[in-house]
Amino acid sequence: MTIDPAVLCPQTLWLEIPTAALDLELRAFSHAGARWNAYLNRLAQTTVLAWIQEDFESGARVWPSVEALANFHEFLNGTAITCGQMRLVCIPTEQVDREEVRIPREWVDIPEWAADYYLPVEVDCERELVGVWGYVSRARLLKCAQRDDADRTYCLAGCDIHPELHTIWTAQQLKVPLQSRPAPLGSLSLTQARNLIERLGRAEVAFPRLEVPFEECWAPLVGHGGWRQRLYEQRVGLPGQWSIGEWLRRGVSELGHSQGWQLRTAQAGGRSSHQMAGRTLVRQMVVAGQPYELRIYPLYEEQEHTWRFELRNLAGRIPGGLKLRLLTEDLQPFTNNEDVAQTAVDELYIDVRLEPGDGLVWEVEPQPLNYDREVLIF
Repeated sequence: MTIDPAVLCPQTLWLEIPTAALDLELRAFSHAGARWNAYLNRLAQTTVLAWIQEDFESGARVWPSVEALANFHEFLNGTAITCGQMRLVCIPTEQVDREEVRIPREWVDIPEWAADYYLPVEVDCERELVGVWGYVSRARLLKCAQRDDADRTYCLAGCDIHPELHTIWTAQQLKVPLQSRPAPLGSLSLTQARNLIERLGRAEVAFPRLEVPFEECWAPLVGHGGWRQRLYEQRVGLPGQWSIGEWLRRGVSELGHSQGWQLRTAQAGGRSSHQMAGRTLVRQMVVAGQPYELRIYPLYEEQEHTWRFELRNLAGRIPGGLKLRLLTEDLQPFTNNEDVAQTAVDELYIDVRLEPGDGLVWEVEPQPLNYDREVLIF
């Protein structure tokens, strides 16, 4: 006997999983549990995002990007979706009851990850359906949920889930102020981060998020996009994917390419006697609705181990106020690490001398679409 799930849960929004989502190829994961977690999240995210784009906000998108999801789902449950300035986090589950939902602390307490609303989602693989229970705001979650330090989740009773999903979009249309983000967490030194990646990067550590203190170690580690990516790579056996020298000599790695990096070779007559065989690394992005391109190349004629980071607006000039900034791997500023457009300019650039093995993080302000920190190794 087959029972229609809508009969058992009449207030649940049931959506059909797109056929293409069922056959999507996943990236590598360190163990079967992480791979299944990623699969459930992909089904939930694809289905819910399509519904939001069709019925409410055509510009809704995955945060930070679809390409970055593997380095989230290796470690925890949940997928973020942004709709304008509002952020939702889908929390998929296979449970059929509505007694409780468990939301990982990372989605609540890491400032860069925290959402305005959380959507528990039942994934019914047999019927190829996704059921959205409803939503809970971050404020209500913090007020009503019990924090369980054993599995580092906020445990919320099912009765505290609001089933009227349309009220989220009503609040957005009325421009109800979004909820405040959590206070900043502590920081890690470069040595601490590398030690943690070495320790937690072993695949036999089944639940790395439970192995070290949350506030002091885990949250600042995975809150840094470059370190989270490196930890993921270490666990799945793909270290050394972000070496700029290797990219220039042999081509951009598969992971680097998935994040938008490309290797460009100058044509004859180009501007490039000072570049490594006329080679430049480029990454295109959207900033404030306009297309930009970040370029990186060595300046051998200036001084050995000197590199230029160059930003250009592909649609015209860079407007006043826009910033290009470089930080050390542990997010520390240094002398002459920033270029700011005081008025409209053709380009922004920063020249920096580095030692082999140094890591840098680039930033653009306003923040580019789908931006997540990445550590480039020189």
